[in-house]
Amino acid sequence: MTKSTFPKNQHYVPQFLLRNFCVDDTEQIFVFDKKTKKAFKTHIRNIAAEKGFYDINFSENKVSAELGLGELEKLGSKILQKIIDSSSLSNISGNERIQLSYFIAAQFLRVKQQRLTVLHLNDSIEKKLGEMGFDPNNVDGFKPINEEDVKRMSIAD
Repeated sequence: MTKSTFPKNQHYVPQFLLRNFCVDDTEQIFVFDKKTKKAFKTHIRNIAAEKGFYDINFSENKVSAELGLGELEKLGSKILQKIIDSSSLSNISGNERIQLSYFIAAQFLRVKQQRLTVLHLNDSIEKKLGEMGFDPNNVDGFKPINEEDVKRMSIAD
């Protein structure tokens, strides 16, 4: 896929999930901003997303996990709709349970907080190594990482 055909605004919470919380028959949802402590209503396309969240540059090539996640979302949305329609898990097959498990696991791993947690943990280890008198750049098995490194790791896994 060429660079220009990647979706720009990439959601880490799929819009089909957000639609379950919309106001009436709109695509508007109430949001609470923890930083500003303000609540507001906005369109679902505006939340839980960032420009190029799943895009990575490798040399001169740009790749994205967005399309693969989109395929996983299609599978997950069909199974979840089946559960919602029947109000039961008993109507899904063993194979659908496996597919749903993959979808749920991906949801845990694809959010921004996961990236921030990895970055914070790495920073904490780097700081502690420095306090202990070690140069983190020379510690076997440890490598200081930045946001781009974490992005690459989260997409590669």
